[in-house]
Parts: sequence; structure tokens; C-alpha cells
Amino acid sequence: MKNYILFLLLFLLIGLWVAQGIFLPISDEDASRKFQVKAGQGLFETSKKLEEENLIKNDLWFNVYSLLKGRSQTIKAGTYSLNREMSVAEIYEKMVLGEVMFNKITVVEGWTIEDIGQRIEEKGWHQAQDFYEIVGYPVPEKDDFQLPASFKQKYDFLRGFPEKRRLEGYLFPDTYYVDDEGGLQKLVEKMLGNFEKKFSTLDKDEKRSDFKIITMASLLEKEVRTKKDKRIVAGILWKRLERGMPLQVDATISYITGKNTTKVSRKETEIDSPYNTYKYPGLPWGPICNPGLESLEAALNPIATDYWYYLSVPGGECPQCSEGGTYFSKSLRQHNIGKARYLSN
Repeated sequence: MKNYILFLLLFLLIGLWVAQGIFLPISDEDASRKFQVKAGQGLFETSKKLEEENLIKNDLWFNVYSLLKGRSQTIKAGTYSLNREMSVAEIYEKMVLGEVMFNKITVVEGWTIEDIGQRIEEKGWHQAQDFYEIVGYPVPEKDDFQLPASFKQKYDFLRGFPEKRRLEGYLFPDTYYVDDEGGLQKLVEKMLGNFEKKFSTLDKDEKRSDFKIITMASLLEKEVRTKKDKRIVAGILWKRLERGMPLQVDATISYITGKNTTKVSRKETEIDSPYNTYKYPGLPWGPICNPGLESLEAALNPIATDYWYYLSVPGGECPQCSEGGTYFSKSLRQHNIGKARYLSN
């Protein structure tokens, strides 16, 4: 009887020792830190690394707990947010479930490649330069981007993609979550996949290529505010293209200069760039931003009117403007009167 009691006490002590090692955290310090499990990294290597980084007391407990849970459960690669307030059990379960850290980035409608790159850098995820290496450099830098063959193979809509163009216009505005393992390549793939999904829902224009539609949509995104106004302006710009008239879209000049303004100078309209719709006829060399679904729909569904000109008037003090703040004109004379009245300051 005495031996039985001693054995029972010993068993309880061992149980408590194991339990404290597995279920008690190393401290009450809740400051989060990143911990990476690389692809192919084994259980013992992971547990040793956890001990070295002082996230667990001893790698023994991590290995013991994994044996108790069974070999059918495996930890997943990725970057995790851990702290010393977490127990071995909590850390192990998190890794088995693959609750990795995600980098969140929201791409706003009308953002350019440069805007996205800057936001990625601001968040401390990657350098903007790394992003540009995948999607193309912002204007007026390198304009010799070669679309990776893997993208053309994966996305049907890119098979007719013109040579030496950036992926400007194809990085669909939305909120994206990407883990560190996926990196920027995964982010771009998510953007392109989202674009393919959304663009495929629209009725295509048999007269115009997808690239022209996307380029037009990017102009509408930057130039006007409401869906109705975008459709009217689409009608104006398509009509001007058909007549051989220059588009003279101010937003294309702002894209070249990088200035966040609707006002452009006469000197700026003389800049020698294939994006300059004052200097060169037709659509610009490519999209000038990444348009949203509304602008894409407007480019595909223009409204025919007698208008030939338009102005986007800030401030809302324009009784002759549309609800979206756009002043439409049927003649150049009327257009110039509107400019003098509403844009002179």
C-alpha cells in the first residue's frame, strides 16, 4: 500500500512537472515578436529555435506535446506572431492550424503603381523597388518592362498584353492579405486574379481591345467622380478618338509629372512623353492608374451626348455642373467660358 501511494505521488509530481512545462508560459510579457517557420523545417529544428529565441523554457516540452498530440498533426510554414505569455501548447496549436501573420494592404481606386509601392514601403513590408521589379517602374523611370511569361500563362487576359508596358491598370483596387511566405509575388498574383475575376463579369467591347478599355477606364477614374459622369465622359473621349481629336486629358500630365493636382501648365502640356494626350493623339501609352469596377463599366458603356468637352470643377460652386461636379460643353467657346468662370483661381 505504501509503495502504491509513493508511486501515485511520483506519478502526480511527474504529471505536474510535464503540465507546467507545457501549459505554463515562460513569463507574462505580452510583447509580440515575429517567428518564422521555413518550408521544410522540421519539428525539432523549430522547437530548438523557439528555445533559442526565449519563447519557450525548453524544447523538450514542445517535442513532448507534439508526441502527445500525435504524428498526424504537423506544423505549417509561415511567419507567426508569438509572445512569451503563450504556453507551449498555445504555440504548437497555432502552428498546427497555420495561423500565420498576414500583411494587409488596401489599394484605393485610382492608385498608381507608385502609390502602391510607397504604401508597401511605409508598412515596412518590402522596399518599393522590390514591387516595381515585378510590376514595372513608375513613370518617368524605366519603360522597358517585360511581362513575366508565367503571368501570361496563368492569366488569359494578359496574353494579348502589349510589349514594354507596366502592369498599371491591372492591379485591382481592393484589400489584400498576404503572409510573409507569399511575399510580393503572391500579392501581385492576388491582384491579377482579382482583376480577372471582376473584369470577366463585364460585357466586352468587340470593337476595342481590353487594353484600350482599361486605359480609358483609368482616365475616367482620375478625371470624374460619379458613375453617370464617367459614362458621359467616356462617350466624349471615345467620340474624340474616332474624330481624330486630341484627348487633352489633364490627368495624363499629372501622371507624367507625379503631381497630385488637377491644374497643369502650358509648359507641362509640351512634355515629350507617350502618355501626353496634349502632344500625341489617341490614348496614352497605357493606363495611368488602377481603375475600379465602376470606371471599367463606364468605359464599356458610354453615354452618347452632344457634348465635346468637360471640366471637373472642385468646391461644388457650379450651378451648371452635374451632380458629380462636372461642367459639360457642346462647343470650345462654351468650354473656355467655363474654364474662365470656374477654374481661373
